[in-house]
Amino acid sequence: MKIRSALTVATVMLGLATPAASARVSPRTYARTYPIASSLCSRVAAGQTPKRLAADTTQITAACSALSSSYQQALDTYDTAVASIPGQVKATLEGVRAARQTAEQTGSWSAYEAVLAQAVITLNGLRAQERGAEQAYITAIRAARQTFWTTIHGLPEAGSLPSDTGTPPAPPAPVVPSAA
Repeated sequence: MKIRSALTVATVMLGLATPAASARVSPRTYARTYPIASSLCSRVAAGQTPKRLAADTTQITAACSALSSSYQQALDTYDTAVASIPGQVKATLEGVRAARQTAEQTGSWSAYEAVLAQAVITLNGLRAQERGAEQAYITAIRAARQTFWTTIHGLPEAGSLPSDTGTPPAPPAPVVPSAA
């Protein structure tokens, strides 16, 4: 009976009663990620280049294009890296549920214990995978921002322009239940 109680507590801690793979609500847009750069790029694209930068429209347009491309590449790379996580979480949790039902029917909890232990390892790995993808995304966003502003501030008359700073917002990520 003690084993069953401990396993029940472990199951609750894993979050098996919660939806397996919902996503955080966090808008991720180019304009939110690079608010100052996107404003400058929009103005230039609309033909409203600041007068002091009018001679550099071509270079600004090229920098804006590179920034947009880098942003999309970072986003696509992140999405690819986390795309399989919801399915893996769902399969892991379904395996735990099935093992629990079997254990409840047979009264033998040893197989359930093994499945539960493996689920904890799998979910920890999926959380690490998501964190790694998020960190790679943030690093790529920061590098693209640095390249853009280095290019822009290198133009005559553009050195005093303010630049985007801070930590970029992370994209929505799959929710992986925690074992702790």
